[in-house]
Amino acid sequence: MLSSRVSLHTSRKILLNYQPIGSRVPPFTLSWYASWDIAGYTSRIEVIGLRSSTCFDEQKRAFHSTAPTRELKEDPYKVLGISKSATKSDIKKAYFQLAKKYHPDSNKEDEGAHEKFVKVQEAYQILSDDKKRADYDQFGRSSESPFGGSHGFKSARHAGGGFHSEGFEGFGGFNAEDIFGNIFGTRGGFQRKAHRGVYQSGNNTEVPLTIDFMEAVKGTKRNITITPISTCEPCKGEGLKAGKKKEPCTQCGGTGQISQAINFGLFPTPCPSCHGEGVYIPPGSKCSLCDGMGRVRSHKTVTVNVPPGVDEGVKIRVPGSGDVPLYGKGPSGDLFVKLRVSASKIFKRKGSDIYIDATIPLHKAALGGCIRVPTLDGEAELKIPAGTQSDDISVMRDRGVKILNREAYGNQYVKLKVEIPRNMTPKQRQLMQEFANEEANRQSTQPPKHASSAGQT
Repeated sequence: MLSSRVSLHTSRKILLNYQPIGSRVPPFTLSWYASWDIAGYTSRIEVIGLRSSTCFDEQKRAFHSTAPTRELKEDPYKVLGISKSATKSDIKKAYFQLAKKYHPDSNKEDEGAHEKFVKVQEAYQILSDDKKRADYDQFGRSSESPFGGSHGFKSARHAGGGFHSEGFEGFGGFNAEDIFGNIFGTRGGFQRKAHRGVYQSGNNTEVPLTIDFMEAVKGTKRNITITPISTCEPCKGEGLKAGKKKEPCTQCGGTGQISQAINFGLFPTPCPSCHGEGVYIPPGSKCSLCDGMGRVRSHKTVTVNVPPGVDEGVKIRVPGSGDVPLYGKGPSGDLFVKLRVSASKIFKRKGSDIYIDATIPLHKAALGGCIRVPTLDGEAELKIPAGTQSDDISVMRDRGVKILNREAYGNQYVKLKVEIPRNMTPKQRQLMQEFANEEANRQSTQPPKHASSAGQT
């Protein structure tokens, strides 16, 4: 949300006090000269000054700002020359080698050394942080900057064609074109022209997917059917019947914009009738399938690759399988598949560790031995030490779940229960009685544990 106050002076100097709400962009004042023709549209824009109360110095026709962290366009693993299974030690070693190689002070002959050095630093920032690395491994590249944008800030002066945003991309990570677009309802803000061929991305979509316990542990591939918004095939997204054409919008005269009075000036905003396109579909010319929208919901089957080690609530991104943009042209959004994992009747999972219960016979608990227990890879042998008690826990190293996107595994913990026989053969009963008698004799020959202390009292 934006709050702004625009005041127009007699000298046609406009001051814009801009207060971004809900972002880290500092408050600032932007001033410019503007002139209007008879129709009320701007024919000349000249930006003359910028003042910020926190981060930026005001200089007429020359602006500077500290570059925000930019989006890393390349795979950080490839930048450092390591595999996805690399350890922290491998990452650090690769970083120091490349940082030394491309440092501008030690590699002055290579003109691209500085850019390579910056990429190496950005890659290391992602991979050296466990959370950032896990996010990257799961969702792919994402911008580290809260705003994005370029890294320079220059003065801008253009005449006879409207306002242009060249040089403003680096101011706190936002675009000056966005400022005027948000305030006056149009991208670019001042230039009177049709918005045909608007470029925008489609919306992301999300669907649930239920998988069983072992599929989450071992990974799987699942085909799912989705219904995203897609381009209407018969009309190729134009919304027209075959042989028909669009006509200029009667409300905006084909410009795609209408004038809106703001304080003492007229400013263009997108035409609500044609959505800024400048044209409309006349009656009787609409495509019968999409009713002139150019967009339909279609059934589509996509393959979801579920990596081993996922858990309840994990979202898997399928690039380009979301909705197409409702207006204009641009890439489709992404599909996010939110996983639901069915519980296992045998195993209990906590993170990457597995927990099970197992019973052992009385004689093995006393004498020791081996039992077979279920694991994620089938039954395995577990050694029981002599003298094992009920509720003792044995650990089976690396028998747990694969850690997501790592070549490492959790452990399996086996909680042991000693099984007391309900029915015994005469021979077993005789032996058990002999054991009991022997134990009683042993106990009688031992002095009481508290005999010495009892005598002192």
